[in-house]
Amino acid sequence: VIRALGHTHNLVKTPAKAATETSPGNSEYYYCNKCGKYYSDAQDKNEIQKNSWIIPAKGKGGGSTKTPVPAKAGKQLTDPVTKAKVTVVSSNKKNPTVAYKKISSSSAKTVTIPATVKIGGVKYKVTEISKGAFKGKTKITKVTIGKNITKIGAEAFSGCTNLTTVSGGAAVKTIGAKAFYNCKKLKAAKLGSKVTSIGASAFYNCKKLTKTPVGSNVTSIGDKAFFNCVSLATMTLPAKTAKLGKQFAKGTKSLRTLTVKNKNLKAKNIAAGAFDGMGTNKTIVKVPQGKKTSYTKLFRNKGLNKKIKLK
Repeated sequence: VIRALGHTHNLVKTPAKAATETSPGNSEYYYCNKCGKYYSDAQDKNEIQKNSWIIPAKGKGGGSTKTPVPAKAGKQLTDPVTKAKVTVVSSNKKNPTVAYKKISSSSAKTVTIPATVKIGGVKYKVTEISKGAFKGKTKITKVTIGKNITKIGAEAFSGCTNLTTVSGGAAVKTIGAKAFYNCKKLKAAKLGSKVTSIGASAFYNCKKLTKTPVGSNVTSIGDKAFFNCVSLATMTLPAKTAKLGKQFAKGTKSLRTLTVKNKNLKAKNIAAGAFDGMGTNKTIVKVPQGKKTSYTKLFRNKGLNKKIKLK
């Protein structure tokens, strides 16, 4: 630990590694995980640029450099900059990808999942957050999701009880089961409009959540996805939402307005009890023009309180 004016560096050492015929090496360097600066010495006297420590692979034939090859799918790697663990999803040479598996620090409060990582001379897109990647990390309060993430795995943030804000994630399409289970302080999860499916119990017991990440492209909402989200005041089910899980809104006593935009909801795609316990007699359900009669019958059969009006 090095003290500097107005700041105490927390320097993490990366030992020197010799380059081989096929793999690059690196000189010794130090990374401050507080301010994000790099140094060539432990005394923080010589600041250096990111990746300046890389020593090219020797290659065959007297110093020629061979193009680095992505690791095989399933291989676990370590980001040399942040020390985070990732798993190779695709070893395609033109578009190698990895899943973010584990952060290096157990005490981190804010986490930024990068769009890319460079490991062994190969630049990988970070396209997934692995199952249980941050499960039980109770110190985390804020997460920023990189622009290439398309999938948030099951239980990815389950039990992050102090997590309040999730931002970024413009490319996210799938939110896995229990992805944010019991994140009881989560107030906002802004994940863009590309989300198509929300897994079972994805936001179960997110008591502070005031707005659902149900964008215009969501087609299915799993069982109990918003169970016990007691702060939700409004919810919109877009035109593409055709599948509703069992009791997805149970516990949302605060819900005052539910807007349903799909004109072709089918009983077979709505679970028994899907609307059970939703809202109060002051709640209003807005449905497409001409669907009030048929949807009243349908929703009542699926658990909607008879005192709740459709309009």
